[in-house]
Amino acid sequence: FDQRRPIVLARLNAVPSRNLRIEGYIQVDQNRSKGILARNALPETATDRNTRMPTWNGRVAWTAAARTLIELGNGRVDLDDRTLSAARRAGPPPHRDRVTGISSGNAVDFADRTGYRNVTSASVRRFVGGVAGRSHELAGGFELERTNSREVSGFPGNQSFTDAGGVPEQVVLWEGGTVEATGTLTTLYAQDAWTITSHVSLQSGVRLGFNRASVPDKGTVFKTNPVSPRIGLAWDVAGDHKTVVRAAYGRYHEGLHPITFNLMNA
Repeated sequence: FDQRRPIVLARLNAVPSRNLRIEGYIQVDQNRSKGILARNALPETATDRNTRMPTWNGRVAWTAAARTLIELGNGRVDLDDRTLSAARRAGPPPHRDRVTGISSGNAVDFADRTGYRNVTSASVRRFVGGVAGRSHELAGGFELERTNSREVSGFPGNQSFTDAGGVPEQVVLWEGGTVEATGTLTTLYAQDAWTITSHVSLQSGVRLGFNRASVPDKGTVFKTNPVSPRIGLAWDVAGDHKTVVRAAYGRYHEGLHPITFNLMNA
């Protein structure tokens, strides 16, 4: 068994002007494994696996005015995970002996998994003082998240044998299958951090989500429009920042994961 995992990472931090900041990174993570062998399996069943996962994230922050901050961001992760060479996928088919428990012939199966998650965001933050209290930190923005998952799997030679004492007893014929799903989550949000007095501050906000999930040949198979309110209160008892009492309420929703609905096109 041989495993190698080279990782390359590059970062960028730049301040082109006093009002503009740019930062980000890119990372490429590879995992190459050869000779993966299960228990009670002959050497010809060993599997090779090659996984590549590039990731990047970038952010731009622009101070448009003395009390206004605009931020733009994008992040993405890709997955390319493949097992077994094309030559071995063509055959011979795998065998498993139910008497001895030994696997032989070829790898039990193969699978290619690919996908990505991409998030783009934009926000505006404004600091306001002297209105209905000491100060407000107002913010609003949107996030657009798109995810995709695709898996191709099958048996080498499109067959899988069960043997009894070395004699083929049963065969499963399968030409393989593909499952794929795409999810899109659009979120709009607004929030306010309100300093009411030197002792009390209130944080409030709301997020509106638009979930859309689809699979090939069927189009949209799932959609929801969740509303997520958030509110929190902080009380600095003595005004010296040593003892703070907090209370909060919020509603949160599970993310849109393709794995929960990709079998709808199987």
